[in-house]
Amino acid sequence: MKKLIAIGAAGLIALFMLVGLAPAASAYPETTCNTTVDAQTVVSEGKVHVHGTVDIVITDDGNGRKAASDTVHWVATFNGETHTADEDVFDTTFDVPKVTKTTTFTLHVEAVMPDEKTTCQRSLQITVKPSGSVSPPNNHPHLPDTGGPRLLLLIAGLGLVIAGAVSIRMSRREQQRSGRHAH
Repeated sequence: MKKLIAIGAAGLIALFMLVGLAPAASAYPETTCNTTVDAQTVVSEGKVHVHGTVDIVITDDGNGRKAASDTVHWVATFNGETHTADEDVFDTTFDVPKVTKTTTFTLHVEAVMPDEKTTCQRSLQITVKPSGSVSPPNNHPHLPDTGGPRLLLLIAGLGLVIAGAVSIRMSRREQQRSGRHAH
């Protein structure tokens, strides 16, 4: 019996040592950043509004001292133009260049956390279409820029709805005249 207790105690001690010495996986939540734009497809010579937020996990330098700054340093680059700011919530607007054909530009946003060691980067593809062309021209027989059926089909459908309504109305009138309706 003493051997069984000794083996059980040794097993428990080994288990506690194993758990106690294991590295802490995801002991601290990670810092994440979110970047949004008002539209990923814009017209030439328009504007792109960028909004950035961050979920900060503030760490110290190992000696119990927090970072000197409590704000996030943002750097956003679009078409060679760079905007920076030191704030928790980032808002900026870029001018869209003039293009003659549909072109894709990369918007790159980087957030440097207050500890100056943690960074968060996001890249978005912004499609710029030439001025005056909301959608490419098409050669199919639908209504322009709607994807709907031909106008002739819409008119025929409207005519059928009207004919059905007139037919029902006339049928009800005839039933009322002949007295075949129920009260």
